[in-house]
Amino acid sequence: MTRLPSGAVVCLSSKGDSGHWLTVYRGNFSRLAGHWTGFLQSPYLLGDGVGNVWVMRLGGDIYRVSIRLGDKSPVEFVETISESDCHPGYQKSNDGPD
Repeated sequence: MTRLPSGAVVCLSSKGDSGHWLTVYRGNFSRLAGHWTGFLQSPYLLGDGVGNVWVMRLGGDIYRVSIRLGDKSPVEFVETISESDCHPGYQKSNDGPD
């Protein structure tokens, strides 16, 4: 959940392979802002100053949803960031302790 500069509150709901839903609430008004599928585990929401909500997780996909209170909001895939890009020098290992 995040609050936009406009005062609207945006909530993200996910249901496995069925996808993700972004809902906008402002006063007595609420509506589905966007729906999409993609891998998100423990996502973060960030509202920017121009009405976008950025949905991301560390080491994963980034989406931008342009919130439009009167219209359906487009959901745009922006980028995939690998764990090694997030943590330079990080190497995933399957080796356990000896």
